[in-house]
Amino acid sequence: MNETFCINEPDPVSNHTWEEYCQWYPEDRPKPPEGTFEIALVLAGAVSAGAYSAGVLDYLTEALDRWTRAREQGFRDERGALAPADIPRHEVRIKVVTGASAGGMCAAIWAGASRFKFESIDEQNALFQGPRHPLYNAWVNQIDMSKLLDTGDLKNGRVVSLLNSQSLLDIAASAIGCDGQVADPRERQWLADPLPVVLTLANLQGVPFGIRFKGQTGLAHEVILHGDQIAFEVPVFSECIRKLCAPDSLCLPLAREMSDLGWKSFAQAALATGAFPGALVPREIWRAPTDYEYRYCARNPRGEMIHAKPWPAGATNPERFLCVDGGSMNNEPFDLAHAYLAGGRGENPRDGAHACRAVLMINPFADARAQAPPLDSMLSATLVQLLTAFKEQCRFKPLDLDLAADEEVYSRFLIAPKRYPYVGSMALCSGALGAFFGFFSRAYRHHDYMLGRANCQAFLRRSFCLPEEGAGGVVNPLFTAGRWTAAAKERFSTTEDGKRYLQIIPIFEREELKPAPWPADAFKGYEEFARPIEARLEALADCLQELLPGQNRAGWLSKWLKGLYLKPIRNRILSSAKEAIKTRVDQAAREIHQRQFSSKLVTPRTIR
Repeated sequence: MNETFCINEPDPVSNHTWEEYCQWYPEDRPKPPEGTFEIALVLAGAVSAGAYSAGVLDYLTEALDRWTRAREQGFRDERGALAPADIPRHEVRIKVVTGASAGGMCAAIWAGASRFKFESIDEQNALFQGPRHPLYNAWVNQIDMSKLLDTGDLKNGRVVSLLNSQSLLDIAASAIGCDGQVADPRERQWLADPLPVVLTLANLQGVPFGIRFKGQTGLAHEVILHGDQIAFEVPVFSECIRKLCAPDSLCLPLAREMSDLGWKSFAQAALATGAFPGALVPREIWRAPTDYEYRYCARNPRGEMIHAKPWPAGATNPERFLCVDGGSMNNEPFDLAHAYLAGGRGENPRDGAHACRAVLMINPFADARAQAPPLDSMLSATLVQLLTAFKEQCRFKPLDLDLAADEEVYSRFLIAPKRYPYVGSMALCSGALGAFFGFFSRAYRHHDYMLGRANCQAFLRRSFCLPEEGAGGVVNPLFTAGRWTAAAKERFSTTEDGKRYLQIIPIFEREELKPAPWPADAFKGYEEFARPIEARLEALADCLQELLPGQNRAGWLSKWLKGLYLKPIRNRILSSAKEAIKTRVDQAAREIHQRQFSSKLVTPRTIR
């Protein structure tokens, strides 16, 4: 049964002033205090490559925690000792995390666990610590194709998705409702408290807005919003103060209890953003109608606050919405992250001497499109290409396209997979079968998780940096005397083309992390899952067959027609489906087997 949880209570928008609105949704946010660098995390859709994004988040947390401890205790390794005074003293703050699809699920799990200590995962402790780590346990240990193929959800004869989504409910409850040792608040000062979490949704009902035109009918031109989002305020170490939070965001309580309605709503929203259309169950979400009155607001020339009102006259005003994968509408929500970081119309300083905030995107599938679809005017091909065009146009964002070719922009960074000699999806084990292939093997997910950790370390060491001196010899305030000593600049820097760059998040390890061995023979192919795949297909066919007219009617005629016509057609369709799945699964397994290469790791792709 698909439960529906209340996301927010209606808010009397008319009681708010323009000043209050600007406090919640400023057009231009003030710059951070001098010596502070602010980050907005963006986690793109990933399907089973969510394991890669989870690994990146694991190492990012480890690096920030280690830096915080070193500033109090100093640091010693085989290269010698660094006193606390020689540890970089600037500040880093993660101000917001946004996500879509599997990235949104990673964002929810990570934010929910943000106040707890968890030992980072490596090759030595994965089996022992893995079940205790919310990200590793969810993305490597728990989610698996054997659970997704279970037929228990079809016993009532209803078909709501091609795969069984029940295990996802259990994973969400376990991960988001996690309980561990609470971290020292001083160690997590790099997190905003509360931490805003924004998840994208594809709202199937849609929210109509009216654009007013002068005319004799009094009607408005109606446009429908389907690319939706939902916001939460996640407390890290102290309770949220409701009046300081935007009215369309839900403030969660400090105690993580899945019996709490707010945390249930958080879990439901995480499942909704990851509800891959058709494959996984869509999720029902209750939204207060007034939430949408805050989407589009402005001040008219008379100084009055005006709203783009949802549900124009005559339009119904639903309270429940059916939502599927947020990635189908907004797969890389950097626009939402940018608005939280800089404001609706604000800008982040872009040159190296003044950069003080950045959008950091984690995207396992940042590959460029290899080629355009072939020209094919057949009806079937046109319809398929049209659906693809709809999806790609929904994801197209003109934001900052004018800066696309500028290499000296330090307000945007990207972490994407790289393992010699491949980049993007080819560096992962989970990229095949529409990115579902990682669900077939725990070894694949473990590899991608560890690659995420290794890529994150290399990215922070060599790419997430600012020039020691900007244009005209101007020094970024992060690196002024008192925050960085000569020893710190020597230790936490990289040189490129004769120019020195300093790390925004210092990396202390001398040795580079290595990815897990390439799991070439971890999955043998279709035969490993032949029985559950075919059982699932048979059960789906039985359920769908019962929906056909006349199938529930008794009588010799109905049974005769069923045996004469329906059964052969059913068997032919099932045989074709099994053969098609077998071909694609075996092909993907062969590609993984053939993609054996050196474990040499190089710097991941980055965009500044």
